[in-house]
Parts: sequence; structure tokens; C-alpha cells
Amino acid sequence: MALPDFLRDQLKAHGFAPDDAGRCARLIGEQPAGAAAASSLFVDLGSCKFLEADIDGAIAAWRHAITSDHDAAAARSLLNLGLLYEHLHLYSRALDLLARVADRDVAAYVTPAAM
Repeated sequence: MALPDFLRDQLKAHGFAPDDAGRCARLIGEQPAGAAAASSLFVDLGSCKFLEADIDGAIAAWRHAITSDHDAAAARSLLNLGLLYEHLHLYSRALDLLARVADRDVAAYVTPAAM
């Protein structure tokens, strides 16, 4: 599956459309600092940014979620960022990030990262 389709499917599963970056940002602002929901919203924001062709915005949002204490959001961000680097033919960076998904031990993301 191509990266844009993969990200669209993730967004749809969370109730977002590809053009919902503004909505994600607004919802992030409504969450308590450090909340798991905010971390998850940063992952969705990154996906929206990628689909808007804002690669730097996607990377920034995903990196923010990676630094959170919430393993599910961090694992999903590591997966997305690793797939982005693969998409950009930056294979060494991609492999490093995809290997780190397993460290977060979130089963839903370990299998796709290993593929």
C-alpha cells in the first residue's frame, strides 16, 4: 500500500479527513498538556500535513508525538516517519525508525514496521 493511502486509512480510522489539519490543531489546543489524546492528535496532524504536501510539518508533528510518554502515539509516529523516509529513499533512516517501533511494544504497529 502506498504511503498516502496508508495515512488516509489511519486518518479515517480516527474520524479525520486528509484536509483536517486545522481541526487537529484546534483539538490539540483543547487537550491538557501531555495528554495521550494530544499525542495521538499530533500523529493525525502529521498525516494531514503530509497529505497537504507539507513534509516539514509532518515530520515536526510526528517528532513531537515520538517524544511523548505515550507508547501507542510514539509507535504510530515512528512507523509513519519511517515509512516517510522510505518513501523519500532515505533507507538507513527508515530502517532505524522502523526498528524502534518494536521498542515501544505496541502490537498494532510492530507488524507493519517489520514488513
